[in-house]
Amino acid sequence: MKTIPLFSAVVSFMVTMNLQGASSIYTFQGVIERSASFNNLYPVSSLHAILGATHVLYEFEVDFGRDVGSSSNSKATWNYFYSRLLGDGYMQQEIGSRSPEEFQGFNAFFSAIDDLGQISGGSTVRISKNGADWMVQDWAVGQSFRFQDGVAAPRSGSPGSAVYYYGTVELVSIVAVPEASATMLFGLALCPLILRRRR
Repeated sequence: MKTIPLFSAVVSFMVTMNLQGASSIYTFQGVIERSASFNNLYPVSSLHAILGATHVLYEFEVDFGRDVGSSSNSKATWNYFYSRLLGDGYMQQEIGSRSPEEFQGFNAFFSAIDDLGQISGGSTVRISKNGADWMVQDWAVGQSFRFQDGVAAPRSGSPGSAVYYYGTVELVSIVAVPEASATMLFGLALCPLILRRRR
């Protein structure tokens, strides 16, 4: 019988370690403040958002230990990590187009301008910050950020030209995502309790 508490303690420790290594969901809410179009098929006057009134909500999965990489040139160094927009951006929903490029989240160290932290969702939505606590790892609930929500839509005589929404969002929550192995281990942790109740 003494092995049951020991088994539970070991499994609980393993669950905790898995949760610490899981990715997180960053949720942002805000308002579209301005728009811009470089596409003759989608002038600003044709866009649906009401500036200063249309609300946005973005959820990103972020994992600082996944898809890690780095690149540099004479102007800056970019340290990359995994970030993914859950769902579609507002411009993508409106126009139904998406740029072919995919962008990761990053922290960028510049030599001549302010350093920059950014979470990116494919080529659609980018949320960024300069100044204090600019590194994404330092972002905290309640802080404000700027966003760019845009796509490169086809137009006559060109394979694609960009259309954008811009605005300000607040980080409203950061929630850890349990990995599948953690969920399985949690189930194992319940087994001794079930056996004990049957006895």
